[in-house]
Amino acid sequence: MQTVILVAGAVVIAWLIFTFLFKIIKTTVKTALLVAAIVLLLMFFGIGPGEVFGLIGDWIGGGGAPPPAQPIAPGN
Repeated sequence: MQTVILVAGAVVIAWLIFTFLFKIIKTTVKTALLVAAIVLLLMFFGIGPGEVFGLIGDWIGGGGAPPPAQPIAPGN
């Protein structure tokens, strides 16, 4: 009897993990297809993927590299 309960519990846990992973994969594929469709649409208007992802990188990175340091002028 104990073996039956153990197997049933393992099957339930395996099923929960499978459905969880399936939902994640389904969402990931849906998002990837949506991004690809948007990039292809923008390419139709002459905007390349490098420009799109460069702009996103600027937004995320805060505008790129910081400005170079200014030399300190000696005071009088």
